[in-house]
Amino acid sequence: MPKRKLATISPEIIRFARQCLNKKQTDFADLLGISQGKLSKLENGQLRADAVFEERLRDLMMFHENKVAAHLSNQLQPLVKWMGDIELIAKSL
Repeated sequence: MPKRKLATISPEIIRFARQCLNKKQTDFADLLGISQGKLSKLENGQLRADAVFEERLRDLMMFHENKVAAHLSNQLQPLVKWMGDIELIAKSL
């Protein structure tokens, strides 16, 4: 039987994925088929994600890719505005 690759997902990515979907830990854990306590430990780095969890998370995020894209866009808006302001200042010099 082939070995599964070791999971490499970080706690920050797990937390970010939950925030992208605007879910509380309990609701996000339900979507992933795990307990809220296990999700909390994964998000805090007290427990390492296994390959099965990674696959579930990937599938869930792919299913909700529009919500993830919208969240990323909202997160980047201040940076884009700042970069535009810098460009205007540079042109005025």
